[in-house]
Amino acid sequence: MVQFLFTYQFKGIFLTFLLCFFLIDLKAQTAPRSLHQNITIEKFLDIPVSGVRIAYDQVTKALYFNSFTGDVYKINQLTEQPVSWAPVASLANHGINYLQGLAFADSTMILVGNHKENGQRGYGLVVAGILQRDGNRIWKTLLRTEPYPSSATLYDHAFSGVCVSPNRDSLYISSGSRTDHGEIEDTEGLYPNTREVALTTVIFKIPLNVKAPTIELPNDSAALDRLGYVFCRGVRNEFDIALDSKGRLFGVENSGDRDDPEEMNWLRKGRHYGFPWEMGGNQTPQQFAGYNPKEDKLLPPNLSDYQLSKFQNDPGFPKKPAGLIITQPIRSTGPHANYVHEPTNNQWVPSNSISTFTGHRSPVGLVFDNDSTLADFTGDAFVLAYSAGGNVRGGYLPAIDAGEDMCHVRLQYDRAADNFTAQVTRIADQFMGPTDAEKVGNILYVIEDKRNAIWKLTFKKREVTQPKPDPVTGFEPNEESDINIFPNPATQQLTVEIGLTIQWTRLSLITLSGILIKQHLNLGGSTSAVLDISPLPQGFYLLKIDTVQGEINRKVIKY
Repeated sequence: MVQFLFTYQFKGIFLTFLLCFFLIDLKAQTAPRSLHQNITIEKFLDIPVSGVRIAYDQVTKALYFNSFTGDVYKINQLTEQPVSWAPVASLANHGINYLQGLAFADSTMILVGNHKENGQRGYGLVVAGILQRDGNRIWKTLLRTEPYPSSATLYDHAFSGVCVSPNRDSLYISSGSRTDHGEIEDTEGLYPNTREVALTTVIFKIPLNVKAPTIELPNDSAALDRLGYVFCRGVRNEFDIALDSKGRLFGVENSGDRDDPEEMNWLRKGRHYGFPWEMGGNQTPQQFAGYNPKEDKLLPPNLSDYQLSKFQNDPGFPKKPAGLIITQPIRSTGPHANYVHEPTNNQWVPSNSISTFTGHRSPVGLVFDNDSTLADFTGDAFVLAYSAGGNVRGGYLPAIDAGEDMCHVRLQYDRAADNFTAQVTRIADQFMGPTDAEKVGNILYVIEDKRNAIWKLTFKKREVTQPKPDPVTGFEPNEESDINIFPNPATQQLTVEIGLTIQWTRLSLITLSGILIKQHLNLGGSTSAVLDISPLPQGFYLLKIDTVQGEINRKVIKY
């Protein structure tokens, strides 16, 4: 019997291995796929490393990418074939052996990451590569932190995202958590009772002055406050941060090992975004007395024993400070990337009010159409999902959400909540571990770390003669929040409700190329209208609302 079971189990493992090998090989041969009629995708370049970031230098008109280990490469002949790459910097130049951030301020290369020491501690670094006339770079350390404890786990998110301010005189820097959800991570007893520290879960804002002395950041909250470099707190892992066309800072963040939603945040000075007490709008249960992980239905069933050991009754979990106001994540109405784990029936179900994405998608690659060059997505945002659905490669994203895709994110300001809401629609899929995206004109370049490749997504250009709608990310707190359009996306009818504060005269439904589809006149002072859109092809349209106060433009989607 024992011999039979061994043989049966071995055969099962072997067959499983063959199946996994076949699926992985099939995925490797499958190119990313466009889900939108006006987007084409082609292989741009095979690269020698697992990609982390891709960034464009507007001055030299060149793309660059980097590896985690500190190597930086320049892509040659961006507009010609064949495209090639060449190394331009390494650990020896900048001292960062865990490199997660890459950006450009004019021609100055900005690198962000950590110098890790034996996995037990390290320090954060921001380094500038200043371009010289001969094409070489002089390297200057802009910021160095005091050494602080690593947890020597996958939860060491370290210094990662970087964003240059609109006037190019400051940098936003993201420093992630060293824990999964605020538990003790003592690095095998080296740092007793240590959870998060002052230099983690923070967005810093520092001046970009290559001639100034190096900024030294202490691992002390009160001292950091006195220095004035803390922009906001309570972010677990804002791996990517980006500005919209109005100069507002946004970030995307993954939650921990529980099935909590992943976040997109409007990052504002002095705000707190909840970690470790909240993630994805959910409260961290370990902060409450008597927590029993065996009763926590949001713990994925395939967590390892090591991961499960992080969830326990924790009487010492820090109390949320009295009076702390937590800024909530942006809520998404879908229709994609919006699954939540419903514990009552143990099912993943779609939600029209998730904050913000399906748990375990690992959102990355946030980028905005700030120059309004994209015909179907003018002024909007895009975000990638690093994780694959169905527990592929050991992840926890449910199979109902395929992941490894690019989503279009349409933001709309909600005056009542003083925050944005989002409509999230998949526009490309079948990537393999995408980590970052960069926009150059009407092209988005996407870099992967599981296939060592860069892909080129070409979007339809916005026509010069086409009316330029106000970017949907740019709505300010005004009367536009009295306009309600639903459902949006819609398949049959579109209902438009307009508050009494707005005196409107006409609705016009227009294609994004400027062709008038239909009009509705307001002859009787109505506060609503219903438009039949069932005959229209799927896609994006512009709803123009003529009012006494002026013209209001809103995007609508036929789905």
